[in-house]
Amino acid sequence: MQRDRRGSREAMFLKRLQRRKHGKGHTYWDLVESLRTAKGARHRVVAYLGERKKSEKSGWATCSTWITSCRCTT
Repeated sequence: MQRDRRGSREAMFLKRLQRRKHGKGHTYWDLVESLRTAKGARHRVVAYLGERKKSEKSGWATCSTWITSCRCTT
């Protein structure tokens, strides 16, 4: 997490979105940033990651670990 000019904290995390298409369930993933605005907390989509396939499971775990431990500046 990093602090912006006003001292508030920003965080990024993976957000799961579930939809039903043609009677079948689908799970999609977004990389989102948590922000505070005058109207309260909001999520800003940083990247759309799409559906996770079983063959990508270990890569996603690595990505999630990196995101939660990263202290990068943008």
